[in-house]
Amino acid sequence: MKIENETPSAMDRRTFLKLTGGALGAMMLAPGLPATGAEPAWTDVGGEADFPEGKPVFLKDQKAFVVRQQDGWHGLSARCTHRGCTVAWSGEEFVCPCHRARFDLAGAVLAAPARNPLPGIPVKAENGRVWLGI
Repeated sequence: MKIENETPSAMDRRTFLKLTGGALGAMMLAPGLPATGAEPAWTDVGGEADFPEGKPVFLKDQKAFVVRQQDGWHGLSARCTHRGCTVAWSGEEFVCPCHRARFDLAGAVLAAPARNPLPGIPVKAENGRVWLGI
């Protein structure tokens, strides 16, 4: 006679690995971003004149882009959401050199294999300086 385990909460190995892998992947794609509700640590990334309107400026040390637009300032992670490669601005869109995923100026996905937009990063301008929240 076979005795069945009465605790249906046991997780099989495959499910555990999928959940763990997903959690680790999410953490890798958003390094340096502040926890929800936490005030970011602000880093001075240059003067306002260093950021021409409508042209993303790459910040190598932060692996991020700052975009100055008529409606304000926007920050985007430069890490592709597909595999974490550093995207580049091609003049019209962000392009991942690894697998050719493409994103628009706001970070939205234009072409696969990426499925998620580039994560936003807080940006502010005060007293002629630009600050990135990391």
